[in-house]
Amino acid sequence: MKSEGKHRARKSGDTGRGLSSYEVTEVLRAYNVGKLQFTRPGAGTASPAVIVVTNRGTFFLKRRNPRYCSRGQLNYDHSVVRHLAKSGLPVVTPVRTLDGSRWLEREESIYELYPFIVGKAAQLGNVDQVKAAGGLLGRFHRATEDFAPKGEKPQVRMHDPRATLAGLREAGQELQTRQRRAEDPPERLDSWASQLAELEDTAHDILQRLPDAAYWGLPQCVIHGDYHPANLKYQGNEIVGLFDFDWVGKQPRMVDVADGLIFGCGVRKAPMDAGDIRALTQTFRFDRALLGSFGQGYGAEIEPTAEELRALPDLLRARWLFCRVDAMQRKVAQRERLSYLLEDAGEPLAQISQLEEGLQAGEWLRG
Repeated sequence: MKSEGKHRARKSGDTGRGLSSYEVTEVLRAYNVGKLQFTRPGAGTASPAVIVVTNRGTFFLKRRNPRYCSRGQLNYDHSVVRHLAKSGLPVVTPVRTLDGSRWLEREESIYELYPFIVGKAAQLGNVDQVKAAGGLLGRFHRATEDFAPKGEKPQVRMHDPRATLAGLREAGQELQTRQRRAEDPPERLDSWASQLAELEDTAHDILQRLPDAAYWGLPQCVIHGDYHPANLKYQGNEIVGLFDFDWVGKQPRMVDVADGLIFGCGVRKAPMDAGDIRALTQTFRFDRALLGSFGQGYGAEIEPTAEELRALPDLLRARWLFCRVDAMQRKVAQRERLSYLLEDAGEPLAQISQLEEGLQAGEWLRG
């Protein structure tokens, strides 16, 4: 989960997020964008990024995560971005290098440079902005429903409960190790064991109710794959920028809707910091007004089918579990993994169950 960010400017030296000043200077030699003046760190939890200010303008530079760097994937993602731009969505296409490429390959790394869009972060809880986010997602799905991108990308089930179960088993092994070492209070270990068992039961239930055949039988299009407020920029209540297309691919469109509802329609204790995985994946409670606003925006563009509505609660559960498990495995220190994974993890699941009937009836689409 990544996005552009706005922070205090820095002069030469460490640019933050793993991009050195030397690295930035060398990369910019491949572009006709003017002389580097200073940089600001860009937000992101997977791909190091930096905001670059030259005498010709401001740009967003990122070193692409190695997981998304095959030529087929690059062609696919850039094909989607160009199509969305032609369809009138608020996206920017990458700046070409001096030799005309849309990305730069340097020392086994892939870099992308984009024009920087001026705008503000989403105001969490702003019903008008949430409605705009729902509407933009609907426009996105309409634009890509019959689109066949160039390039190629593996089509694997997103937020697969089997991957979640594998991660939960890994957490269970860590718990057993800590039980043997007796380094934690017994009551904490017992609580963790109980919570892990409940999460495993939930993942098994999702896979039983929504097996692969049912998942892939849902209406599909090319989806964004990481649709949350940190990947949007606003001017007032209008969205002027949509970012981060590393996860685009042909999937059930309700996968994006689940993202939009979880990350845009929940009340959280702390702001969602695009560069802090703990802030992005903190627990939340759904706000019915926000659910209705997002639903009104999306429903004005797309009318979900009965099958999509029935699947939505389990797609929400799958997304919530996956974001915690995936971050635990890749972005959290081992000593902190269990506490991170299980901190208030059951609260959103309980609320999804409480809202399940209304979600499946489409009440959220009517405000």
